[in-house]
Amino acid sequence: CVQREGEPTDSMPTSSEALLALRKKEAEITRILACGSLGVANNAYEILSVPAGCAYKRIKKAYHELAMQLHPDKCTADGAKEAFQRVVEAKSQLEEKSGVRAQSQAAAEAAERAEREEAQRRKEADMKREQREALRRAQAKAQEEMEALIAQPPLSVNLAALEERLEKAERLGVREHVLANGRMAHEEAHAAQQRASCEAAGGPDLSRGSACGHAVRTDPGSGSDEYFAVGVFPCCCGEEHFWAMESAGVTGSEAFGPHSDVRPVTAGRGRCVFSHEESGRVAEGRYKDVTGLALLEATDPPALRRNQWSSTGRLCIELGGFRAEDVMWQFQRTDSADGYGPGWHNYLPDPESGADSVRLVEELWQQHQHWALTLALPEATAPGVTTGTRLVRSGKFKYSLDFAGVDAKAATHGLQTNSKTRVQRQVRRVSLTHACGCHTCERRKTAPAGRRGGLPPSFAPTPWRSQERPWWGDEAPPHGDAQQELWQLLTPAGDGLPACWEPRQSCSPVEVSGKEFEFVRAYFCQTLTSPGSYVGKVLRVQNEDAYRAYWPHGRESIMFHGCKTAANEDSIVQQGFLISKCRSGGKGFGTWFAYRSSYSDGRFAFCDAEGWRHLFVCLVSLHHVRKDDATMRVVGQGGAYPQWIVQYHNRPAGV
Repeated sequence: CVQREGEPTDSMPTSSEALLALRKKEAEITRILACGSLGVANNAYEILSVPAGCAYKRIKKAYHELAMQLHPDKCTADGAKEAFQRVVEAKSQLEEKSGVRAQSQAAAEAAERAEREEAQRRKEADMKREQREALRRAQAKAQEEMEALIAQPPLSVNLAALEERLEKAERLGVREHVLANGRMAHEEAHAAQQRASCEAAGGPDLSRGSACGHAVRTDPGSGSDEYFAVGVFPCCCGEEHFWAMESAGVTGSEAFGPHSDVRPVTAGRGRCVFSHEESGRVAEGRYKDVTGLALLEATDPPALRRNQWSSTGRLCIELGGFRAEDVMWQFQRTDSADGYGPGWHNYLPDPESGADSVRLVEELWQQHQHWALTLALPEATAPGVTTGTRLVRSGKFKYSLDFAGVDAKAATHGLQTNSKTRVQRQVRRVSLTHACGCHTCERRKTAPAGRRGGLPPSFAPTPWRSQERPWWGDEAPPHGDAQQELWQLLTPAGDGLPACWEPRQSCSPVEVSGKEFEFVRAYFCQTLTSPGSYVGKVLRVQNEDAYRAYWPHGRESIMFHGCKTAANEDSIVQQGFLISKCRSGGKGFGTWFAYRSSYSDGRFAFCDAEGWRHLFVCLVSLHHVRKDDATMRVVGQGGAYPQWIVQYHNRPAGV
């Protein structure tokens, strides 16, 4: 390297002060290098120019002063680097001797450890923050998914998916009010779907339930007389489901009958299907809300509780195991009109509603007896005691009744007043053997619910969301002329069973030469389009249990039903039609019947080993109708009975 002219160097001072400093550094370098080996005692103190055994603080200060002078970055004089190295070694030796180095190392390690711990703490804090953010995102997503399900109509909600979302939201700790909304929506959707499922299976079976509360309210001034009843009924779905039902209507309409306002009692979230015990509590609560009475609470008669609910504390539709055929109620005529002559004539079924007038009046009479005797009205045993006027609106018949006395063997039992003409007639209660047998009474009477055995006529079921009229409206049903001959065979006898049935038979062949065989064959062939068909055998199905479970509500029809296997046919013969085994239209939808045998023959008639095809000829009512058109009808449980089995061949013409 070439030094420029005039450029200063350490050996060429620029001032007297710099020259003195350089001289001082050189002197220190010379002194340090002149010191003996560090292995000799006290030489380290001599190098640092401090007294032997001095404090470390002074050693450290001396080291810093020498380092400022002799550090290679500060001093370029000859021997400076070697001198600085000896200063560092002297300091290290004295530090070890005084234990300062160990302390410094421990301090350094402590600092390093603290730094690592701080880094770990920051890392954990960052991780927790990320976890909180991830949790918030997961909660928001779970809430969004749950709200998307909740926003759907209750019948469309996927309950399994909603339950899964609720469990996930609970695990993630979603806010409680959001979970509460989800649980509420789940309950509402479950109730709606369960109700829809049970209604599709037939809804409440009003033929097998039990009423548990009945009250009446009258106001003669305004001409009102009504009742309210509640009951518990099993579901047609076959599960352990029960409905709490209420029935309301004017006096004259049958409780839980076709002309009453029958509807389910709902609980929280729209639930109307319960366990048996819960349905009883729901029915009791509804009865209390409407009437203000406990189920078995007895009150004064309506005459003393105008426009208030009154009750006997008993069920008027189950009083004493009453049967419509046990007694007869009659009214007295003093003139000749409407086909009646003077004398006592029977109460007949209402021609419009079909209400059993005898049953109705008997229920009102027993209510009167209870109020007069059990509640000990003044002079209850007197012939003229009355518990108030009852107004009857049963369809065409509109009248009022005033019962007098409580003696069932009295000559007369009250007074009937026609609401329109105001004509009054005496009424009486007699045994069935004293019923009027005149032409008019016999011609107009029907056998109300005779085939239903011991069930009270007022307990007849009402169709559950079924249509009240068949598809053909007020016109004659298909092939009605041929059906009329069959109806003669099916008229109930005294035991309520069809007149054509034979004692102690189950499934027996019909005599080929008899009218029954000819009528069934003629009707079957009239509705079969295959030419040359030959009916070889007709079997009459006599299953009393299945027949008494059949409800002939509305216009009955004679229709056809086919089976694909012999096992299915045997099951129907032994148990009747069970919608729990039906699959067409969905499980439990209903049993399908065709108006024409040609429809069933085309797809559903099976052939036995001998080549005979089999079809059922059935009684089908409008009970629990699911579908009814020009081709077929679908009914729920109790809406059909398999009356005959026809075995036939479809042979080509000329064979």
